[in-house]
Amino acid sequence: MDRYLTPLGKKVVKDAETLCYDPMVKSTEGIGIGRLLNRSLFDATFFTALRGVMEVPLTGYRRPFYIAQGMADTTVPIPLTLKLVGDLKARNVDFTFKAYPGADHS
Repeated sequence: MDRYLTPLGKKVVKDAETLCYDPMVKSTEGIGIGRLLNRSLFDATFFTALRGVMEVPLTGYRRPFYIAQGMADTTVPIPLTLKLVGDLKARNVDFTFKAYPGADHS
């Protein structure tokens, strides 16, 4: 990941290891993504690494679980959650899904 980050980007990532949410938001206020990156993220190597970290498993669940989604969520947009819900249903995973109109990520 370091090769994609500017020195400021490396500092922000390091801070994220120890700062709680509110101090982290305050420390990054006004910093655009362009100041954190020194190269494009649109390459196969990056996407392969990212997929391994970010992808939600579609199998292997031993207990039912609950997925809650705010319809006004801009952190995890509802279309992504609806795709996940469809993929889990196609695999007969035992879960409950509820969408909350007007709710955001919080």
